[in-house]
Amino acid sequence: MRERACYVEWEGDDPAVVFSDLACIHAQGIHTVLDAGCGDGHVSRCVAGFANEIIALDISLVALNNAARTTEALNVTFVRADVKALPFANDSFDLVFSRSFPGSETAHAFSEMYRTMRAGAVLLGTTMGELHRIETQEVFGRGLMWPPVKPVRFSIPETLQAAGLEMTSFAEYYGRMCCPDITAFTAELDAQMIIPGFDADKDAALLREIARKLTTECGIQDTTHTAVFAAWKPG
Repeated sequence: MRERACYVEWEGDDPAVVFSDLACIHAQGIHTVLDAGCGDGHVSRCVAGFANEIIALDISLVALNNAARTTEALNVTFVRADVKALPFANDSFDLVFSRSFPGSETAHAFSEMYRTMRAGAVLLGTTMGELHRIETQEVFGRGLMWPPVKPVRFSIPETLQAAGLEMTSFAEYYGRMCCPDITAFTAELDAQMIIPGFDADKDAALLREIARKLTTECGIQDTTHTAVFAAWKPG
């Protein structure tokens, strides 16, 4: 696989595994769960055996269809909606988790999640850190976290508090993404949407600069940076 596609080498634990484990632990005995930004549905499938009802939400119809095709659990319902405008009543969920909190939209997402959480409910989240793909963003001069304004270790607690939530844990994870060649790197940029408005033809000169500046012994390399956090809604 490493000869054909990009991969990540983490300095320690894989944050995706940490996040899934946390979700399963907190879902035990829980009645209603919201997976806000479910993507491929992996975490929803993981918690399906622990909670009574899971709502898996995403704004992407393609993601929802793919997730539904690979999910056999009857207690998972798929809903298309935006995390900044959740179509649910106040105090609907005992547990909310999300793997997508993009930059300036985070405050709106936290406020909506707070509204739909019951008192005592837990929020689990993971987000890109300010150094995520920083080398690529520097070359392009644009990106989802560009320009870096405030370290995520400060911005997430502040935004949680502003929404009325109390943070209980926070951890950052660093690694390196390695792509064997510029073809794999381009495909990964297309899939991950790290660079807004990315177009392989229009950005051809920048891709050549990427290959020149970021090629190492493992191929084209840049930084990965992710934060995993937990919070709760006071009663």
